[in-house]
Amino acid sequence: MNRYNFNCYEYILNENVDLIYILARRFTQDAKVYDELINVGFKGLYKAIRQFDMKLNKSFAKFAVKFIIVDMKNKLKSLTIDKISISEKEEHLKIVKK
Repeated sequence: MNRYNFNCYEYILNENVDLIYILARRFTQDAKVYDELINVGFKGLYKAIRQFDMKLNKSFAKFAVKFIIVDMKNKLKSLTIDKISISEKEEHLKIVKK
């Protein structure tokens, strides 16, 4: 990656970073989950920057929101599955102890 591309990535990232925080707030109020969504949101924004085609003359923000939301929803699904599996294990242990 040359210096020009890096500066473009950095500019686009800085201009659109608020999208990540806004979308994360929409999905959760829990601080731990919020932090995880922020991390995943940055990955989604990076993917969007890599795949965006400026020749289409479309809004980058609208394009990026799709990537960020998909990554955040996937993270929420994995967190939900983890919570369910933990609670199922706890229930199983209670049954076994009885």
